[in-house]
Amino acid sequence: MSESSLNFLRVNDLRKTFLPEGKTVRALDGFSLDAEAGSFTAVVGKSGCGKTTLLKCIAGLERPDSGTVRFYGKAGIVFQDPRLLPWLTVEGNLALALRDRNSPLLEETLALVGLEGWGGAYPRQLSGGMAQRASLARCLCRKPDLLLLDEPLSALDSFTRLRLRKELERICRGRTVILVTHDIEEAVYLGDRVVFMDRGKIQSEFAVTLSRPRDYRDRAFQEICAGIDAEDIGLVRQPIY
Repeated sequence: MSESSLNFLRVNDLRKTFLPEGKTVRALDGFSLDAEAGSFTAVVGKSGCGKTTLLKCIAGLERPDSGTVRFYGKAGIVFQDPRLLPWLTVEGNLALALRDRNSPLLEETLALVGLEGWGGAYPRQLSGGMAQRASLARCLCRKPDLLLLDEPLSALDSFTRLRLRKELERICRGRTVILVTHDIEEAVYLGDRVVFMDRGKIQSEFAVTLSRPRDYRDRAFQEICAGIDAEDIGLVRQPIY
């Protein structure tokens, strides 16, 4: 097996320090992670542990102080805020990621995220869940080899979040994905592996071997979530089933 299939993403000893108001904050402190092609890794941890900084370093939006990031192809990132340009339609926002505005990929991607017929709508005309779908579609139009998701569902209401989790599981199947989240159920529902991050590095991790699609009501699913001490690791337990 080739190195590219074994280690599609390799993050090695990343370190990143910020100096807000003269105070030293180590966002990443020797963070290392390997991810295989087609795998879905959920990174969980409390606010301020370095999750978003990690994604930005992988995407090239932040430059680490030291360490390396290597992966094959190009990365796309989706944030908690959809960040759609309000003066452009949904199609116009997606077209920013395409060389050819008339590319059939635009309509194909809208269909993939369940927004058929909404290409002519403006962001103000979309619900929160629809706007986040549009943001995901814009990212997918770039055909990223590595998909980075920065708490993309956390700002949504519980019913929309549950529905979009199922959609994310379908859309991301077979793609290489790194998701950061505060939510234990979300991590277990979506991830092949859950990585616990604290103070800029990995503290522990475990594999999720449940078959897909997963069921929140399944006893094995519940046992995995119940076995995680949410208070101890500063995470959120938000059962929504």
